[in-house]
Amino acid sequence: MSNTFSLVEFLKLRRIKIEKKGNSIFFSYLINDKSFIINLKKKSSDIKVFQQILIEEEYKIIIDFFQKNNFSPVTIVDAGANIGLTSMYFTAYFPELNIIALEPSQKNFQRLTHNILKNNLSNVTCVPKGIWGYSSNLTSVKDSKDWSFRLTERSDSSRSEVCEVLSVLDIIKRFDLKLIDFFKIDIEGAEASVFSEKANLSWLNRVKVIAIEIHAEFASKDCIENILLEFGFLIYHSGELTIGFNSKFVDNDL
Repeated sequence: MSNTFSLVEFLKLRRIKIEKKGNSIFFSYLINDKSFIINLKKKSSDIKVFQQILIEEEYKIIIDFFQKNNFSPVTIVDAGANIGLTSMYFTAYFPELNIIALEPSQKNFQRLTHNILKNNLSNVTCVPKGIWGYSSNLTSVKDSKDWSFRLTERSDSSRSEVCEVLSVLDIIKRFDLKLIDFFKIDIEGAEASVFSEKANLSWLNRVKVIAIEIHAEFASKDCIENILLEFGFLIYHSGELTIGFNSKFVDNDL
């Protein structure tokens, strides 16, 4: 599904009413038999994100894991929340959980907060920051795709806007997290910093399930997966995601 036309045709076949306003389309969409108001920007990467999360259901393996084990997650960290579709998806299955949704792009963050408010998702805390492996001065690198808002280290001479970031340990401290039931990381290459030699990776001991979209042009998939294995994670794949289940918290028989 590469464009808005394809998505509109997909929705029409399912008799879903679409409202067009300016550069956006609005429609109600059922997730786990619960209705959510979806707002997507036309001719943007929103279409691809919608396809991956809500049509292909890349995170369904994680939902299935929690349900199979009769376990309701309490805390999710959604790093790279984009416009909030992942937060909606998990809320549809576990309405009582708490979600910390981080998004450094100002434009995406505005749409994230709009979507969360429009759907009355009081369980989602939106944070206008990115994540990084350690303290640094960062700036943004933006290409034509809305989801490709990428952070990079900033030189002293740069006049670009500085972006605020938190390390994973910062997040744990700020929100007093004893455990993270599910940690989603889709941060456009910044995972290279999060899993770098300079980063403190002790937080992995507090994570039950992790899903990372590894961007090969910036980060080594083998390196990140080897780190997960060292911390006792069992590794699976779903679409473009590398998914790890921490053996300290789960049975080997998934």
